Amino acid sequence: MTSGCSTTARSSAGGQRFGLRLVEALRDAGRNASVAEDLRLPRPAPWNPAVLPAVRRTRRFLSGLDPEATVIGNHPRVHAYLYAAAPRSGGPAIVNVAHEQASAARGMARFAYRRFGSLVVIGANAAREYEGRLPGVQVTKINNFLDAGYFERARGQRVLSPDVGQLSIGVMARLIPEKGSAELIEEVANPAALTTWREVVVAGRRQDASYARRIERRIEDLGLNDRIRLIGEVEDVPRFLSSIDVLVVPSTG
Repeated sequence: MTSGCSTTARSSAGGQRFGLRLVEALRDAGRNASVAEDLRLPRPAPWNPAVLPAVRRTRRFLSGLDPEATVIGNHPRVHAYLYAAAPRSGGPAIVNVAHEQASAARGMARFAYRRFGSLVVIGANAAREYEGRLPGVQVTKINNFLDAGYFERARGQRVLSPDVGQLSIGVMARLIPEKGSAELIEEVANPAALTTWREVVVAGRRQDASYARRIERRIEDLGLNDRIRLIGEVEDVPRFLSSIDVLVVPSTG
């Protein structure tokens, strides 16, 4: 990061959460970091009359930053507006953070990533996809993260037995197919695994309602309603971590 301000352009779902945690981590490291709250970026379609005003808002936002700043975009839509609004030379550095593989297959995205900003990709599978479709473009792979302080606070909230016996398994994942919660439930329901755990608690927003219902039906079919719970999104992450023995963050993306 630069020594100037680091601004994270807000997106949605996983990108937004990553951006917020990143801002917190930068502040903890002594950086001047903030979130762009009011850019209002509509779908970037040629027929959408709201696009040009959004490009102008983004251009004003960028022109108001210190040239030594770094702007981090967390969603393909944010990347598109940053590409359209950024000056062709000068201005703050741009980092495009890709959280999924799908954009690697989009022609416009590949065009932009070849010509604009630095590309950071979350996870090894996604990084391989971008590297394969963007030969010659430097792709920096990083992993998603939970604040280390969450774990420290969780440890302070419980006393672990030296023999935990059957495990309480916690899962943190949005309920969408790419996160793999359904596959994880099939794994823990295997007869060889059933005797090793006491409960599975899945914490995550029901981003895909039909997928969440499918998981609920599968839990019922397996006769595990009393052992597997979907508790939705959790705000107090340390408290959730303090209540489990093992944390699983699944992904099939």
